[in-house]
Amino acid sequence: MTQKTKHFYMWAGVGAAVLVAAGLVIYQADDYKQGEELVSIEGILSTIKNGFHGSAGDLKTYQNQDLGFSFQYPSKLSPAEKSGVVELSHQIPYQNHGDCDMKGDEQTYDNLTDFKASFQIYNGTAAQAARKMSPYLPAENFSGDTLKISPGFIDKYQVGNLTGFSIYEGVEGCGHTVYYFPVSGNRVLVAENMMVQALSGIFSDMREKEILAIPGAISRQENRQILEQILSSVKFTDPSSLSPSIELDTNNWKIYRNEEYGFEFKYPGDWKIRPEGNVITLTTPQYDFNMTSEPGQGKILVMVLDNLKSLSIQDWLTQSPDFLSQSEAIKINTEAEKNSWPGVGYDQQSVVMGGKTALKQNLDGEGGSNLNLIVPIGNKIMVVSLVSDYQLSHVQSLVDTFNLIISTFEFSR
Repeated sequence: MTQKTKHFYMWAGVGAAVLVAAGLVIYQADDYKQGEELVSIEGILSTIKNGFHGSAGDLKTYQNQDLGFSFQYPSKLSPAEKSGVVELSHQIPYQNHGDCDMKGDEQTYDNLTDFKASFQIYNGTAAQAARKMSPYLPAENFSGDTLKISPGFIDKYQVGNLTGFSIYEGVEGCGHTVYYFPVSGNRVLVAENMMVQALSGIFSDMREKEILAIPGAISRQENRQILEQILSSVKFTDPSSLSPSIELDTNNWKIYRNEEYGFEFKYPGDWKIRPEGNVITLTTPQYDFNMTSEPGQGKILVMVLDNLKSLSIQDWLTQSPDFLSQSEAIKINTEAEKNSWPGVGYDQQSVVMGGKTALKQNLDGEGGSNLNLIVPIGNKIMVVSLVSDYQLSHVQSLVDTFNLIISTFEFSR
């Protein structure tokens, strides 16, 4: 393959994608063959990593192994946990009648809560979570086990690596917005953000100015920004472990054997397989090359590429025009931080594949996801790549199948 400049993808500005410099691509098997110039890009794999404005000293990290997630939050917020619900809040000294004056509560409080958000994990689908959290929702807001969009009430919502729904439940500056984000393992992250009526804009500007003049007060604009920054930093238990998280039935699996390169592996019997030269393409039954597939659909590419100088994996990645090394990812993210661009989501670790030491790369972003297993075989490099149009946290069953396929690899040389 002729040497080419690496490409990576970052977004700058509003509503426009800017292609900037190097290395994060997924290949269309039809277009990727050694000796050809064309490399087809299937999806943007940069993980949006919106950082907090301020120094690292302004942030704390909350982590809960039982709930299976962690996130960063500004140190001025106070965390609390009860019955599986994590709450972050902030108060300022200001006499008030509670978060909603329309309650008719004559009690006076010395402190005003100007930020309150909660986070919890619900086992089930987003629609099931919404039925439980918002039981008043009429049947017309559901289509089977899916929420139906109702602009201004139920909206699609995406922030960082999370994609889901937001439901506004309030009136006259009272109430809250609830966010539902499906994640791996048939779970949903449910986030709730309380509205602060005193800062909602329904009262006089003078009252709002009086509150915001108090040192440390959080405006409604900052309230929203803080919530989005917290959600952008959420990390879940790694869905890309090489050990499948569930038991899969492999009784009907078939065996693919390649005598030329000396390897074999098993794959689900209902998957389609297409060997073409140095690329073997495996696709789920309903995968469509020409359009975005459903979350459970995807493909796996097994690519055998030249490594004539018998380079190490890291050296090969550095010289490859088409794959990203860790050092390149660091350079990209450093440049991105300087220019306030989203960085490249990248994680790697050494694993064992068919008795050989391999490198596992995890690339996960809004434009799709990619799991790479990279292993030297003689004067070649094998790259086994899972390709999905969705983030890994949304395609756990596909990740499980990929991991099990990887565990069946055997090499004869």
